[in-house]
Amino acid sequence: MAQRYARDLGQLATRSGIAIVPLGGGPAVVVGEQTSGVAWSTIKVPIAVAARQQQGWESRARAAITVSDNNAALALWASLGAGAAAADRVQAVLAAAGDPDTKVQPTVVRAPFTPFGQTQWTVPAQAQAMSGLACQPAAQETVGLMRQVVSGQRWGLGRWQKAPIKGGWGPLESGGGYLVRQMGVIPVNGGEAAVAMLVRAPGGFEAGVADLNRMAVWLADQTKELPAGRC
Repeated sequence: MAQRYARDLGQLATRSGIAIVPLGGGPAVVVGEQTSGVAWSTIKVPIAVAARQQQGWESRARAAITVSDNNAALALWASLGAGAAAADRVQAVLAAAGDPDTKVQPTVVRAPFTPFGQTQWTVPAQAQAMSGLACQPAAQETVGLMRQVVSGQRWGLGRWQKAPIKGGWGPLESGGGYLVRQMGVIPVNGGEAAVAMLVRAPGGFEAGVADLNRMAVWLADQTKELPAGRC
């Protein structure tokens, strides 16, 4: 499948990466040459799960997930104790979901961006986490909010209308351009699969969105061969 991705997407395959994991966990299928980058707003998903029992969760989580509101996400982060305390609690969510290796960034490393948004998150680890979260009772409210992401952010995996998705995006540290990424769950032959994908787009955010749309179209053509699972 990796060779097919390189053949079909050409130069885009060198700037992008996709990981697919059957729902409930399993080996990841990985294509593309770029498989790691900062999380940007995709990390708001496990933050929301970690904070679900905190006061004011419903309105803050809704804003953080459905419209990717940074202030709401920062409020959820603060409710977890901020800094190392919050990072530890979000890491515990990731570990319980099948991603024990990702280390959540506790402090600001790149002003003015959020500390957690600069977490290094590989697409295989992110797909494993999404696969686990989709099946966890404690994450179902957050996954439900992912199904309600506003139309302006339902690109890429949003081509599957009822799919739970969350995107993230921001400027690359050097050389211009944007990193644009997304996580979600899609129907595949015989079940469902968790998907994480990212692209380094020299042309900026809108170019990155167009790239993810192309990648999602490619995925849609492969659904009969993607690993399927159920909770």
